[in-house]
Formats: sequence, C-alpha cells, structure tokens
Amino acid sequence: SDKDFMGVYIADPILGLRIQRPIFTIDNRNDKAPSDFSIYEVGDFIKNILNGEPRLFELLFLNDWPTYETDIWRELKSFRHLLLTRQIVKQYLDFAAGKLRRSKTSDNDHLENCKRFFHASRVLNEAERILDFKDPLIRIPHGTEHDHYMAIRSGNVDVTELESQLILRHKELTIRWKASKLPEGGYIKPSDRWTKLGRPSQLDLTNDATSE
Repeated sequence: SDKDFMGVYIADPILGLRIQRPIFTIDNRNDKAPSDFSIYEVGDFIKNILNGEPRLFELLFLNDWPTYETDIWRELKSFRHLLLTRQIVKQYLDFAAGKLRRSKTSDNDHLENCKRFFHASRVLNEAERILDFKDPLIRIPHGTEHDHYMAIRSGNVDVTELESQLILRHKELTIRWKASKLPEGGYIKPSDRWTKLGRPSQLDLTNDATSE
C-alpha cells in the first residue's frame, strides 16, 4: 500500500488579525507521488477533531508509531479522551454508511468494493470500541482482526455475505449509539478560534452530556 504522512503546524497568531488567513491544509493531493502528505494548521485541526473528523481525530491515538512530538502536541493528546463522544461515533457510522451506499451504486468492480468494505468494517469496529468506552485501535496487531481486514482488502471474501453483515452491524451500532451515555461532543467558541491559535491549553473544551 502507499504511505501517508500527516502533520500539524502552528501559524503565526498575528495572521488571525489580518484579512489573509493562514493556509489550512498543505498537501500534495494533486501530485502523483508514491507517498502522500497532509499538514494541517493547528486551529483548523482542533476545530475539525472537535467536530468529529475521524481521520484527524485518530492521529491523537497513535502511540506506537514513529512521530515527532512537540510539547504542544503532547498537550493536545492529553485531552484526547474528551473527544470520545457520541459525535465522533456518529461520524464513524456516517462514514461506514457512505462506503456501503457507494458499493451499491458502483460499477461492480470487485476489488474496489472490497476496499470500501474494508474501510466500512474498520470504522464500524472503532465505533463499537468507543461505544464500549475504549480507545480506538489505530494500529491493528497481527491476529484475527488483522487477518480479517487483509482478507477483505485482498478480495478473498464473499462480498454479498459481507455486505449483508456490515449493513446489519451498522444498524445494530446505530441503535447502540442512540442509547449511548457517551457525552454529546465538544466545541470551540468561534471568537476564540484565531486569538488562541497555538495555545491549546486555553481552548474552551465543552462536553454536553445530553442524549437524543
């Protein structure tokens, strides 16, 4: 598979007082490089993880992969468990639902559908872990779960049966999500967004414990 590199940078806070805003994301998505990279400005990064963006949220739970960490990044990671909310679970469920919908409207490319089912299966497992008040497992160790993912990714599965299982699992987890006692989610006051760039300890983290 290809390699993805991700990072977070701090823009000069003075940019928040100007018309010109800092670049939110620096990436090479339009290039045909063998490796992809994305670097996110910290203010936008925090806004997105508090809104439940799974891809960025998961970065805070990478414990055993090589990373370069600053004091500010470690400070961001120190409040990561406040992000285990109904909001992030909903994002995972929506992501999985999107993959399952696309498989139904695809051109029946077997491997492409298996790739969608692989992603759907992984995020549903992470949603279940969070609903069980556990940390998401970003790096899957070798074993039954890892082998299951690899079988899906390589196309060595009955896609019709797998699709039915994933749809049923999604429905079951949606029912659990609706009854979950996880906190609702967090937010940053809009007026704080630019004045507090690069100073995560001053961010207003709020969790609303109400449920639907």
